[in-house]
Amino acid sequence: MDWIRRFFKDRIMSKSAPTPAPTGTEYIAPRGIPCITSDMLNDQGNGEVTATCGAVPTLRRDDGTPAQARDVLSLQPDGTMQSRPEGTNGWSERAVVAGPVLVYRPLAGDKFTQTWLVPLTDKWPNAWATIP
Repeated sequence: MDWIRRFFKDRIMSKSAPTPAPTGTEYIAPRGIPCITSDMLNDQGNGEVTATCGAVPTLRRDDGTPAQARDVLSLQPDGTMQSRPEGTNGWSERAVVAGPVLVYRPLAGDKFTQTWLVPLTDKWPNAWATIP
């Protein structure tokens, strides 16, 4: 049995100190999963919608400027999320509702790209509140 202990000693038990938790500017707080609520959907006809995303701090427009209050979500062919001015409804902005998700399939050049999903819910807290 002593050979088992020797065999596993260096593989299981490390004598080094545990890695310290990041501090200061290295620390990044965990985030929730972004989700579109059904009141943010804009009917585009033919079963398609756009989703108002608003001024989300992590979203940028295609020119690099921050997202604005009434912007719509735009899923790019590589899956990255951007925003576009209210009323934009191109291939990257239109989606279909499929149960609890929005399904996006943007066009790149003259070809459709991979299909992307964005969570959608029709229930949320503070549903009585409205955005001015």
